Amino acid sequence: MSEGDGTLHRVGIVEHGGRPAAVKAAEQVRRWCDDHGVGWADIDVWDDDAPRRSAHEEAERAGHLDLVVTLGGDGTFLRGARIALAAEIPVLGVDVGRVGFLTEVGVDDVETALEAVHHGGARIEQRLALTMRASRPLELPREMESLLRYGRGPVLPP
Repeated sequence: MSEGDGTLHRVGIVEHGGRPAAVKAAEQVRRWCDDHGVGWADIDVWDDDAPRRSAHEEAERAGHLDLVVTLGGDGTFLRGARIALAAEIPVLGVDVGRVGFLTEVGVDDVETALEAVHHGGARIEQRLALTMRASRPLELPREMESLLRYGRGPVLPP
């Protein structure tokens, strides 16, 4: 965003490709960007054929972003938040998930929220982010494995 005016120049889009509502909402964000002369980039879109990249690599590949928009639930929001944190930009969480504790905007309000950010009328909240590193291999009870599977693979890395 330009200094002080809130104008968006480039938006990164993180969508939960396994949810039709998220895919539809992502198309709505792309259309809004196109209609407002705002560039956009799909980022961290669960490409099974590509190697996993760091948050800094994802942000760099997306270009000079002003905002990350996530479309999904809390898991999608956390994926987008790590990229936004690396790029030192805000993240707008659009809830199309089942729980949505972290996301702030409903799918019906995504264009209103983008307008508010674009015209400097959005309130940006500062949040704390933590990084965790395990000092020994993770051990999980066997019965927990089914609870940790989400989307296309385990929630936790090996």
